[in-house]
Amino acid sequence: SASKTASKTNFAAACTTRLRLVCTGAMTEHYAQIEARVNELGLQSCVRFLGWIPGTELVALYQSARFVILPTLFEAESLPLLEAFAEGVPVVCSRVTSLPEQAGDAAHFFDPNEPRSIAEAIERMASDRSLRDQCVTRGRRRLTEFSWDATARAYRNAYARIASVKRELAAS
Repeated sequence: SASKTASKTNFAAACTTRLRLVCTGAMTEHYAQIEARVNELGLQSCVRFLGWIPGTELVALYQSARFVILPTLFEAESLPLLEAFAEGVPVVCSRVTSLPEQAGDAAHFFDPNEPRSIAEAIERMASDRSLRDQCVTRGRRRLTEFSWDATARAYRNAYARIASVKRELAAS
């Protein structure tokens, strides 16, 4: 159909002029379907599937990224979010699970169930240098809240409160 052809043309044009998508991680049972769709849309030259990446190579990949996209529906704790913050890379991610709490104001969010929301968030991150810079600054600040020292202090305070309550209960 004409709209399908126009859609393919728009994707291919955006690909050749602006963005490259690099996907990492395990290639699940969904990989074949995703690869087929990439081929159908003519995006082979701008979408790469690298599979699992060792740590030092992953750091280099983060450092060469314009921004990171986390389109998860199910992730409970996001190490890639914190890794991106640590490498000074802006993040655009799902507004589900614990990601909003983990990212705070340091990421730009989208609804992972709405393709238009995803596309608009990616387009904004790609075109708005100020947003990217703001996310990097906030990401570095947010990362300090996840340090081992901060975690140890939080646990020590929690244990102290529990011990205090236990002493009060024992005294009554």
